[in-house]
Amino acid sequence: MKHEKAFKDFLSNEVNLNQTRLDALDNHVDAVTEVLSNMKGFESYEKQGSYATDTIIKPVGDKDQYDADLILMMENDPDTYPSPKEYIEGVLNHLKSHGTYEDKVSRKTRCVRVNYESDCHLDLVPCVDRDTGLYICNWKTDNWEITDGNGYREWFMQQDNLTDGSLRHAIQLIKFLRDHKNTFTAPSIILTTLLGREVNNSDISETYKTISGTLGILSKRVGEFLEKNPEIPVIANPILDSEHFSSPTNERHWNKIQYKNFRKQFMSLAERIDEAVKETDLEKSIKKWQDLLGDKFAPSHTRGNSSVQSLVVPSSTFSTKVSPKKPFSITFTTPSQDKSSSNSRLIYSDQLIRDMKDIFTQLEYDDNSQIIWGKISFAGYYESDSKNFAELEIGDIGSLPHRRLFSNFIEDTFVIQINLAIEEINAFTHLPNVKETKGRIVSILQKLNCCPADLHVFDDHSFCLGIQNSPNTRISIVKFLQEWVIPFLYRLAYTEKFGLEAARNNLWGEYSHGEAGIEEYNSEVNRKNPRNSLCLCGSGKKYKHCHINDLPFD
Repeated sequence: MKHEKAFKDFLSNEVNLNQTRLDALDNHVDAVTEVLSNMKGFESYEKQGSYATDTIIKPVGDKDQYDADLILMMENDPDTYPSPKEYIEGVLNHLKSHGTYEDKVSRKTRCVRVNYESDCHLDLVPCVDRDTGLYICNWKTDNWEITDGNGYREWFMQQDNLTDGSLRHAIQLIKFLRDHKNTFTAPSIILTTLLGREVNNSDISETYKTISGTLGILSKRVGEFLEKNPEIPVIANPILDSEHFSSPTNERHWNKIQYKNFRKQFMSLAERIDEAVKETDLEKSIKKWQDLLGDKFAPSHTRGNSSVQSLVVPSSTFSTKVSPKKPFSITFTTPSQDKSSSNSRLIYSDQLIRDMKDIFTQLEYDDNSQIIWGKISFAGYYESDSKNFAELEIGDIGSLPHRRLFSNFIEDTFVIQINLAIEEINAFTHLPNVKETKGRIVSILQKLNCCPADLHVFDDHSFCLGIQNSPNTRISIVKFLQEWVIPFLYRLAYTEKFGLEAARNNLWGEYSHGEAGIEEYNSEVNRKNPRNSLCLCGSGKKYKHCHINDLPFD
């Protein structure tokens, strides 16, 4: 059975949550449910999601959190809990009244979250049997939402048994690829449903004899399903048709742009998995799997000096996430290159560089200088209503009348250089140094008779890409290009075509220059994060007792 031991070792060593953390999770559950046991209306609890299906995987970084979900079965008691939101408030207040959890809990839309700092967070979801079915509570809308988590778990176990346990391993590997490649967004419940429902009773037993074979056939079937659905499809709970995890009218997990990117990336991933499964030459097959999973797969076969050398340096600062990102123009003449104060939030590796070159075929990379250079082409438009930059596939351009439908449609190419060396990381943005290298910036400056800060570039014409309000955020080189560099280049091209005022008025905003922009940024962070809210760093402490004085610019 080709590579079966290598897959099991890889899952055990690199993918699965280790037993120590699983034991710690069980202890957390025992402790919090003991506190809840004397809460009025609490009846029992059930594992939910990845915790219930045994498909939890390690977070990307050692200090990153994993998450686990619990359903809290609550008595249908309208006198004590007159509306859905009151159940969530009840759980929140009960835990807050207990000293252990006073600073660990926060309210989410459908749950109460218990944050265990750098370990994990536990989402507690109140659920009520209301005669017509089981319902969870939406705090924002104060509505009931039908569900059947227990039925879903039983369905999954049935599907997993049909594959002799290979289904859960396939799901774990897809989630690993999602988290480590960081090229698409898809909630675990949707990935689990998409893969799980492709297990057919009519399949012969040989179909699921190996982990790689199971991964190959299921990802191929999901890819074929996505190919038939260019728009967001209905993905429902397999045992409860009325519970939709996604639909054209439900953007809880995906918006149109995120789904389009997921569809494209997953179909490409499925093709690469299929090639690796079908490769008959042993060494070539291992190489294909290593190209996908990294050189820690079958490490005894790691190729010479080409083993993965990942740079993962978490940012130590806050920033503001705006999609697309707001540029931040500053008055300094050049980016700081103080290595002691520069932390990169970028993830790149041999494997991710190969992924980048697969997607951006006109870019090259030199490992010695750590420089990416070449042409980067894009075609897209800005959806002002959703505040999203919509990048189009080249095949879409000829088939849709974008120039007629979208006045801000732009198709363009820039020649850029990205320096990934740690000493070139910008001390203010914590992002790599990116430059345009063929005089386009100079041309735009001359045409518009403006200064570099107006275009959000430094005096050396490197880009000031913006800052992002997600502490310790890491991004892959592919996502960096897709979500930071291309929208920035779109803004440059838009400014060149329509002028500075049009860009300022019609696009996604910007901070002012110099000290005024610093004040705007700090005010925005504080406005979005009240003093008594939980700090964004995930410590579980209140913002006022944690990072309130640790903004990047103060």
